[in-house]
Amino acid sequence: MNIYRNLDHVFVGDVIYTEQSQLGPLTQGHVQLVYVYEGEIDIVRDGKAFRLEEGEITLILPKQRVQYLFAQQRQTLHGWCNLLGGALTSSAQNWFQEHQDPQVFSTEMQMLEQLLGDILWDSDPRQRAYREQLVLSLLALLLRDSGYPGTEEKALHPALLRATTWLRQHLQHPVTQAELAEEAGVSSGHLARLFREELGCSPKEWIWATRCETAADLLRYTALSSAEIAFRCGFSTPQHFSRLFSKRMGQPPGRFRSLQKDVES
Repeated sequence: MNIYRNLDHVFVGDVIYTEQSQLGPLTQGHVQLVYVYEGEIDIVRDGKAFRLEEGEITLILPKQRVQYLFAQQRQTLHGWCNLLGGALTSSAQNWFQEHQDPQVFSTEMQMLEQLLGDILWDSDPRQRAYREQLVLSLLALLLRDSGYPGTEEKALHPALLRATTWLRQHLQHPVTQAELAEEAGVSSGHLARLFREELGCSPKEWIWATRCETAADLLRYTALSSAEIAFRCGFSTPQHFSRLFSKRMGQPPGRFRSLQKDVES
């Protein structure tokens, strides 16, 4: 998905504001992702007020006039990701201008944001490429979750959309089909039929495939150990990760990573 052109630098960080703190008004100079870990922020963006609550993320666009009013009764811990240089593609820019409601800061997004903070943006071309790929993946998730046309879930049955979105947001945790059906608002049998008819697999097969694909990205773009990737992607043990990954990808995680490095070199 073509989202951003000529990205120069990425900066990520977090900050704690005491109760009743304010920031701005200010004119935004670059694309910025803002997300809340604890507390809440009342944001006025180009004269329109909304609340960014705990566990939510939003996008601030260049030239927007923004003011931040932090929680009145408690401190607020929020994070940010600044994209410097280049610009969003026109289609992504136009979409975000019209669809700026806060989205859930999902497990997938949090994982990518944490990895961005772990990888230094320096002169090493490979490190820069890793970090650029991570931030573009973060933007792609935000587009997908806001309903951007052409993304996978757009044409799905509403119950299936709820189920797959919820699964992506709980990638690290064990999930039962009964729990998933409750989140989707349908019976377990109905949900299983929807998965089979529209995605060609069972809910269990879908979640393990998604975990393996996420793990493959982490093997490609980070230096995390296989044990850490297994934990982050919801595998019970490194051995469990290796067995299922090998079955889906045709090779164990270590071999997969080595081959990716050979391709890049």
